[in-house]
Amino acid sequence: ICLQFPDYLIQDSVSVALYFEQLLNKKVYILGDTTCGSCCVDEVASNHIGAEGIIHFGHACLNPTARLPVFHVLPKNYINSESIIESFEKFFINFDEKIIIFYDISYSHCIETIWNNLKKKYHQLVMSTLNCTSNIEFVDTKVETNVLVSGRSWTLENGYKIEEYTAIFIGPNDRTLASLAMSIPTKSWYYTLGCEFNKFDIVSNPWLRRRRFLVEKLKNAQTVGIVVATLGIKNYLEALSSLKQIFKKKKKKTYIFSIGKPNPSKLANFPE
Repeated sequence: ICLQFPDYLIQDSVSVALYFEQLLNKKVYILGDTTCGSCCVDEVASNHIGAEGIIHFGHACLNPTARLPVFHVLPKNYINSESIIESFEKFFINFDEKIIIFYDISYSHCIETIWNNLKKKYHQLVMSTLNCTSNIEFVDTKVETNVLVSGRSWTLENGYKIEEYTAIFIGPNDRTLASLAMSIPTKSWYYTLGCEFNKFDIVSNPWLRRRRFLVEKLKNAQTVGIVVATLGIKNYLEALSSLKQIFKKKKKKTYIFSIGKPNPSKLANFPE
């Protein structure tokens, strides 16, 4: 068994590992300084020691893994559930409006309370789930679905389309929200941390502006490097093959890099 900790929790890793060894009577290994970001499950390092499973602590991007079973211990940040419920009911006065709720994983522990209160009044409310098995069973995805965006999945009833829904994100205006909003074509996006609902403007978002800038640079490039941050993501070979075919049709030369954490020094070895 491997326990994967982010840097800010590594000081607790030894005591947790010793507890598991005594409880399970099995050898437990600690993973730190992961090959890619700490949000990704490090299957590569786990395979080096023949691990049969991974327990991942802290923030997670929830990318589907290919080989090993993973249990996530999600972080728990404080948020006032009652304030969110009250603000929600004041902001959305049409109880028949189609609304879908997403959330930062650190607030997963409050989602069951929020859902149980709001579903009594809102007839077209949908709650997304997380693509994982975790310490917060309510938010785990229990039914496999073809829809998976940034580790989130959902099920729409009555043949409705996601374009008909207003999306709510419980969490800060950060990269997770930007990624979801740029990938899921709902009517509009709002985010909240309790007291009020703020509209998320995708068009003026700096993440989108940066993405568009990089897309234009990519269009003009003759040689493209594809950096593989982790080999543990499910179907990564299919994704690489698809990308290579796209660039081949555009007559662009490609290199594939699998170098762990990329930095300028490593990439400088490939001047093209």
